[in-house]
Amino acid sequence: MKYLSLFSGFLFILLGFAMKKAKQNPLFGIRTTWTLDNEENWNRTHQFSSILWIVCGLITTINFFFQSNIIFFSMILIVALGPILYSYWFYRMQLKSGERNKAKYSIISVLFFIIIFLFVGVSLFTGNVKYNCTERVIQIQASQWKDYEIEYKDIQSIHLEKNVEAGIRTFGLGNLKVGMGDFRNDAYGDYIRYAYASCDEYIVIETKNNIVVINDQTEEKTEKLYKEIETHLKKKE
Repeated sequence: MKYLSLFSGFLFILLGFAMKKAKQNPLFGIRTTWTLDNEENWNRTHQFSSILWIVCGLITTINFFFQSNIIFFSMILIVALGPILYSYWFYRMQLKSGERNKAKYSIISVLFFIIIFLFVGVSLFTGNVKYNCTERVIQIQASQWKDYEIEYKDIQSIHLEKNVEAGIRTFGLGNLKVGMGDFRNDAYGDYIRYAYASCDEYIVIETKNNIVVINDQTEEKTEKLYKEIETHLKKKE
C-alpha cells in the first residue's frame, strides 16, 4: 500500500498521454454513448481527459510523500467521473447548437454508469470498526481489514490524545471514513491504527510489542471506550 500512490500516479500520467491522440476504437478510451456516437465529442473528451489525468497523476505521485487518503481517493474520483461529466456536458452543448441529434441510451451504458458510481461510493465511504472489551482482551473487529486483539496484561500505558496524525500507511486500508492497518508517523514510528476520520480524539495504547491507536466515531464514544478499558485494567492490578 505504501507505493500505491506512486504506481497510480505514474499510471494516470501514462494513460493521460495515451489518451491525447486516441482515435475512436472498440478497446481503449472514454467509451460513453456520447463519445462513441460522435467523433468530435470523442476527440474533445479525450483532449480534456488527457490534461486531467496527467495533472491528477502528478498530484497522486507527489502524494506518495504525504500518504493522504483524502488526496488519493479524490484523484481517483476525479479521473473516473471527470471525463464522463465532460463528455455529457459537451454533448449538451452540441444539442443546443444543433450539431447533433439526441443520443439513444443503451441499457449497458446506464448499467456502466451505475456501477462506476457504486464503486466510487463503496471505495470512499465504507468501512467500520467495532470494539468489544472482554475480561481478558480488547477485541477490534474491522469490516474490511483483519481483526486485532490486545491483551490487558500486555498494556504498559494508555492515554487519550487529540489529532494523532496518521502518517504513512505501510500496509492496510484507508479511505475518507476509516484507516486500518500498519502505519508510520514521526511521533510513534511504526504503529497499528484502527481509527475513524470523523473523530479527532484517539486512544493511544502502548503494549509490549506495539503502539496501537484507536478511536470510535465520536469523541463521546471514544471517551466511553477509554473508560471501559481503564476499568478492566484496574481489575487486573
